[in-house]
Amino acid sequence: MLDKIRFKSIIDVGCGDGFLCKKIKESFSSADVWGVDYSSQAIRLAELMNRDNHINFLQSDILLQLPKETFDVAVSVQVLEHIPPDLLEGFIESIATLINNNGYLLISVPTPVLPVKNISKHYQHFTLDKLTELLKQGFEIYEYSYSVKRYTLTARIIKKILSNRLFVLQNTRLCRLFFQIYLKNCRTADQSNGTILTILCKKVM
Repeated sequence: MLDKIRFKSIIDVGCGDGFLCKKIKESFSSADVWGVDYSSQAIRLAELMNRDNHINFLQSDILLQLPKETFDVAVSVQVLEHIPPDLLEGFIESIATLINNNGYLLISVPTPVLPVKNISKHYQHFTLDKLTELLKQGFEIYEYSYSVKRYTLTARIIKKILSNRLFVLQNTRLCRLFFQIYLKNCRTADQSNGTILTILCKKVM
């Protein structure tokens, strides 16, 4: 989604080891790329892994101390589910403070299709309505999409049928049938089967 907007600066909130920052820099080499994380250990690792990538990293809990800089875009990927629910509104407000007027926020979160009880350190997973409600005070939804992070058993079986070292399925009608099922289970995602929800929104406050 980032390729659909223009920006000169971007910050990854909850950057961890800096992998996403590195990918952003590779795709948008002229952008000023920053990463912030509350974990000093994560920031040390990010700096170690990105010594020559011209990326700025900062250790900070943005609920307590914000960077002085502001940015055209903020991204927060697979982070909100780790924030205690009573702190989420303040977390979003802190991110909004980091974003320039008319800037953008890109968020990616797990959906209820993935049960919270199956994943440690997750407080909750998000529907589109829940995330929209959380963001409504400072942002308007620009675009959203669903994706599938894990394959169902059916999808894994069909993938093996279509691509394996033992045999090649030569019946054209069967190939088409299995391929359509594969697309439905592995590639095409919506609210009913999407395990990851990604939202691009614009700052309006």
